[in-house]
Amino acid sequence: MPLSLSYIEFPLSIMPRYQVLLDLVDALPEEESAKWTEEDFPCWATWTWSAKYLPEEIHSDLGAFQKAIAELQSARFGSSSRGLEVVLGLGLLLMEYSHAQEVEEDDPVVSNLHFLVNSKLSVQRGDDVMDVVGVVVSRLEQCSTGTKEPQGGNGGEGLGGSDEGDEEKEEEEAPP
Repeated sequence: MPLSLSYIEFPLSIMPRYQVLLDLVDALPEEESAKWTEEDFPCWATWTWSAKYLPEEIHSDLGAFQKAIAELQSARFGSSSRGLEVVLGLGLLLMEYSHAQEVEEDDPVVSNLHFLVNSKLSVQRGDDVMDVVGVVVSRLEQCSTGTKEPQGGNGGEGLGGSDEGDEEKEEEEAPP
């Protein structure tokens, strides 16, 4: 039986925009009608990730963090099953950000986890994740109201994927 949002008792984030993303993904068809090729996607953004924390490089390497959020932002999906992977990845990043913000060096449980104690997951990184949540939500909302052609014109598939044209348009509209 495919996993659905109804089985998730405790969301990874209570942020309102993240909750909107959950609702939008839950409203998508359960399965994609077209098969997508596997894209670059963070290896930890899966239901089988068993480690307590995300990989150390997410905490210590800004490039690894930026690559992960870019992969999540650009992931194409038109079904709840694929969209849940994006929701999970973004939620895990938000949860990891919270761990990094709340950690105390003298806590014996995490004092040996130097990557967590010295994490570079700052408030700005949390804002970066929420920005990606907002981009994905906006694309899903635009496609659900029919104000924008779905990427590739596949009848709704690829709703969550990024569009290079959108990024260029945002740069042009950005104030100097």
